[in-house]
Amino acid sequence: MYHKYDSSAREQVGALFSGLPKALRDNGHLIVLQAWFDESGKGQEPVYLLAGYIGRKAMWESLADDWQAELDREPKLPYLHANESQLFKGCSPLERENRLLRFVEIIRKHKPLGMTLMLKHSDYRQFFQVLSAHPIITAGEKRMLRNPYFLSFQIILNVALMRQAKKRRDTGVVELVEVLFDEDVDRKSRLETGFNNFVKTVQRNNPSFLDLLINKTAEFRDDKCFMPLQAADLLAWHFRRFAFEVWRGNPTWTTPIWTSLQDGIENQILRYTEKEWLDVLMRINKTWQEIRRGGKLS
Repeated sequence: MYHKYDSSAREQVGALFSGLPKALRDNGHLIVLQAWFDESGKGQEPVYLLAGYIGRKAMWESLADDWQAELDREPKLPYLHANESQLFKGCSPLERENRLLRFVEIIRKHKPLGMTLMLKHSDYRQFFQVLSAHPIITAGEKRMLRNPYFLSFQIILNVALMRQAKKRRDTGVVELVEVLFDEDVDRKSRLETGFNNFVKTVQRNNPSFLDLLINKTAEFRDDKCFMPLQAADLLAWHFRRFAFEVWRGNPTWTTPIWTSLQDGIENQILRYTEKEWLDVLMRINKTWQEIRRGGKLS
């Protein structure tokens, strides 16, 4: 039995921006992100990973139409998940690959910007050990940074908001951002906490950036129904697989799908470098000094 949609794929995208004035609605951007976790077999070594795409509302509406048309092509698919082989029951490996490549071609046609952040488990463990022993860290900051996805939000969503803030400053054009996650995750609370802490940090450091963010709390959709999340899943799964293969000593690993996902599609790959780690510590130093001046310790 195939999934019954309450509304068309296009209407689901449009509904996210329905409460905005037309000018803001038409210029709205949507970020769709998939996360891979430690628990329950998701996100084993070597990386924590957030991956997905950002693009204008009109682009996503058109992509969603094409995506639904491909799902409806015989043999029909109820939805697309890169790691659910049962969806392709009865298909040969070559047939499955060719079908996935048709979905990749839809992404290539509409050209969303790919955004991927990888945070190595080993780097994070080492950083957190140092951070935990830092003489100025507060208990609240330690709890916040225990969540690796807080650090991921700090960089990937800051990049998106800074891009829109620059456009607003340079051109006067306001383009708002909506962020969506797949609701079918093992640790939704971890994403919610990370997103909420990100919003609080932006409010403290760059409050004007919040005017560019439509949702101030984490929002989730069922990726079995929401086509943009299926596109993000295709990218996230293959990026995660590539990172795993490199980690186990196979740096030349590739497939036609992975190659096609990179060819002709702009992908911004973000990593925490030594500079980013130092920036985090500097922010903690600044926060500690502000707390001391205010006579409050957490």
